[in-house]
Amino acid sequence: VGPELNLWLLLFAVALCSLTTAVFGLVPAWRAGRAEPARFLGGRSPLDGLRGHRFLRTLAASEVALAVVLAVGAGLLVRSLLELYRVDPGVRTERVLTARLSLPEARYPNATSISSFYREALPRIEAIPGVVSADITTELPLAGSMMALRFEVVGQPARPASERPDADIRIISPGYLDTLGLRLVRGRRFGDSDRPGAPPVILVNESLARRFLPGEDPLLASLRMPTLVPGGGGLGPEAALRIVGVVADVKVWGLGGEIPPQVYLPYAQSPWPGTALAVHTAVDEMWLARPIRQAILEIDDELPLTRLSSMEATLAHCTAQPRFQSLLMAVFAGFALVLAGLGVYGVVAYSVSERTREIGVRLAVGASPSRVLGQVMRETLRNTLGGMALGLLTALGLSRLMASQLFGITALDPLTYVVVVVALGLAAVVAGFLPAYRASRIDPVITLRHEH
Repeated sequence: VGPELNLWLLLFAVALCSLTTAVFGLVPAWRAGRAEPARFLGGRSPLDGLRGHRFLRTLAASEVALAVVLAVGAGLLVRSLLELYRVDPGVRTERVLTARLSLPEARYPNATSISSFYREALPRIEAIPGVVSADITTELPLAGSMMALRFEVVGQPARPASERPDADIRIISPGYLDTLGLRLVRGRRFGDSDRPGAPPVILVNESLARRFLPGEDPLLASLRMPTLVPGGGGLGPEAALRIVGVVADVKVWGLGGEIPPQVYLPYAQSPWPGTALAVHTAVDEMWLARPIRQAILEIDDELPLTRLSSMEATLAHCTAQPRFQSLLMAVFAGFALVLAGLGVYGVVAYSVSERTREIGVRLAVGASPSRVLGQVMRETLRNTLGGMALGLLTALGLSRLMASQLFGITALDPLTYVVVVVALGLAAVVAGFLPAYRASRIDPVITLRHEH
């Protein structure tokens, strides 16, 4: 489910902005109202003096600390998103059109009628120019849906049915692995010999073989599980299904989800009325949506083809929420960085303006411009480092709350913290350099003359 803006969220944002404006507008006004009139008549600001300077430095350090917290959060989410993009989904995503078909029981009441429909439909689709292959499955990869059945390994100690592990069951046509680019690790694919009446066979994924058949040859093993009644009539008696191949793991619950044990059944032995169509194309897959729909209607003019999409769109949907979170945090962090830079610049510029006479005297008695520049920059960096230290300590605590939203990294990812520190450090140096440089170029003669 994608993020959405509703009325309550909008009202909350307006109220928060109003409160922020009031607080940060009233505080300076309150300070100005309490100041002595003589200070204004003398041309002095209510922020003059040690307390005023401390207030400004504290405000600038707080802006830097907030920028660190937001930048760390944004950096962690961006790093997590990049790690997510590196994940191999295990399937072909380019030029694959997908759709859903559901054969109504009234017109397709049994296994024979269901099998007959697909034996006619798939060749028709494959005959369309631009189509490489077309196959069916009960559930598509990355879709986040599965049909689970309990199983046990034949020959291992028996367990009560309630304690047996679950496997994700997928019924596929013989060319499904090639159409979606699934890699066969061992054994063979389904073929014409896996027909009704032949010994029941299955394929399993690597996760199932690794977890439940450690140190054994999967091709010599069988799984016992309930059978699927042809035609989608429910579950039948348990049977031993021989493993004839092992398929590479494929992502089911998005790119970051765990891979469950999976069992593939041949469609000819377990016809099912509700399927997903997968079509590998040599051209833009969406161009073929209309002729594929027409091919289905030529067989059954009352049968709709629904949820037409592409595997690329399915993959993009898996990363939609992480992308939005990363973008949102990056925008907030960018604003915080700008505000922190402006805060540092304002504090340094104000401090320099208040110390003009002092700096002029120092230059008059022999202080070099580089020494003045260095002193101002040291004070700037000292204040900035204090804000960064506070921000890092806060980020270390708050980032743990994001741990469940991260993939491939921890909340204490060192690269993120190093990049944030370097970036904010450079921003502070740039923000403080200009007023510090102007201070080092003050003409002491003009300064002292204006003071008198």
